Amino acid sequence: MCFVMSIVASIRSHLSETDLHLHARNLVGARGGGYPFEKYKLLIEQDAFTALEKDEIDEIKDNCRRRFGSAVYYPYMVLYKTFDQIRPGGGALKDWMPTDFFNRRVLPKINHDYRGISRIKTLSKRLIGSDCLPDIGYILGGRLFDGDMEPVSPSSFVSAHQDGCSVVYIKADDSNSGHGVLRTDLTAINDALIAEIGADCVIQSQIDQHAWFEEFCPGSSATIRINTLFYKSDRPRKIGATLRLPAGGDKYTSGHGQRVGIAVRDDDGNLDEFALDNEWKLTTTHPDSGLQFSGRTIPHFRDAVEMCETLHRRLPHIGLIGWDVGIDATGAPKIMEWNAHSPGLEKAEMTTGPMFSGFGFEEAYR
Repeated sequence: MCFVMSIVASIRSHLSETDLHLHARNLVGARGGGYPFEKYKLLIEQDAFTALEKDEIDEIKDNCRRRFGSAVYYPYMVLYKTFDQIRPGGGALKDWMPTDFFNRRVLPKINHDYRGISRIKTLSKRLIGSDCLPDIGYILGGRLFDGDMEPVSPSSFVSAHQDGCSVVYIKADDSNSGHGVLRTDLTAINDALIAEIGADCVIQSQIDQHAWFEEFCPGSSATIRINTLFYKSDRPRKIGATLRLPAGGDKYTSGHGQRVGIAVRDDDGNLDEFALDNEWKLTTTHPDSGLQFSGRTIPHFRDAVEMCETLHRRLPHIGLIGWDVGIDATGAPKIMEWNAHSPGLEKAEMTTGPMFSGFGFEEAYR
């Protein structure tokens, strides 16, 4: 640790303030799992945004020292303040929560040692105790089980579900952001495939999505990320939501595929007029369908939020959960995944925040 600190001190002694500004992304990226200055650069390359002045950055650093005990967290605040320029009267410094500070200091305190439990997807339905998850089977220890955890042969499994679904998603435990996910035909499930997968997995039926989502991305699976907080209150409540739409012909949203994210502005499900794609490019329309986001309202959004808040009551051990929700053709919300390890707050805090004002999370550094 002393060796690392001596390197940092050496860097500070040889770099100007501007150089520190440019190189901070490397230090913060190593801590926070991302590179906010690279994203900042992608924003200011666009006509809608302008680079912050030095006095604005100094103000942000002072804010971080006061609220979080260190200026090292300022890069995310720079990113948030820059994005806020597109808002009417925006650009003022707000009480945002930097993603790296939240993930490093706050999340371990409110989600404790239970953070990783959401990664065990084969246990989710039993933990949550609800049919809102579209689990129809499991692969455990190289064996196939039905939805009740009873051993079953592949042929019997396929026969039991062939009238209800034709496409399934096979998701490995500890998979995330679309990695470790296989989309395949139900009839492809056999002994050879199970042996090839070689991991514990949940098998989920594809959700036939509501016609509203089909307009944007036909034949794909759109998701709504709903974040709920259960902290020092009688019940969980929604603190933010983002609609994620596949793009470029992808069938589901993933970290390595193409997608756009649109903030949900209120409790009624009204969409923001702006979206960001994977390259942090600002857009007002879906890249495939060309449909505008402004003026559109997610159907059955309140039902989805109520479902997430109700399910969170069953998991009071965990303070913050990110729920990935799909709305099926009948309007029923379904939980596709839930995440307590890294609930994905970066864009939600930037586009709809501040989400954590008044909770005292800034004290986590003390």
